[in-house]
Amino acid sequence: MDALLNHSAFGNASWLELIWTLIAAFGIVFSIYNSKQSWGDLKSLKQRGIGNGRRIIANLGFKMELVRGIIQGIFIAIGVVAMTFPAPPDFGPQPLHLLLYRYLFTYGLVVSAALLSLKSYWNWSARRQLIEQYSLETDETTTVAEQKEDS
Repeated sequence: MDALLNHSAFGNASWLELIWTLIAAFGIVFSIYNSKQSWGDLKSLKQRGIGNGRRIIANLGFKMELVRGIIQGIFIAIGVVAMTFPAPPDFGPQPLHLLLYRYLFTYGLVVSAALLSLKSYWNWSARRQLIEQYSLETDETTTVAEQKEDS
């Protein structure tokens, strides 16, 4: 495990820092895509004068993805900054509490970035399922965002 934290893959960057930054980059791309889709849904609902729960959900989806994107951006910034610093020197055995903090922070950031990306995926998946379900009930399923994609 310590090899992942200390081994420099490229310059000062460890493999773990690269993985964490790439996960966050994937997550921010997914959040941007989901935010655009949610914004298109919200615009479409406003244009059609729909103000029920669908509009509340579209608004909430947009806000959630915006916040997830900001958090993923922070994770990317932390990852990039972490890659510029050399690994701490190995002075032999370290106190247990320092090792625990180090692993907790490092792996905690990786898992947090991954979980945020997973939440964005779940949001995308739920949106697709709702659109498919709604399309079975009515023909008015195309949102403004989807109309732009078709053009």
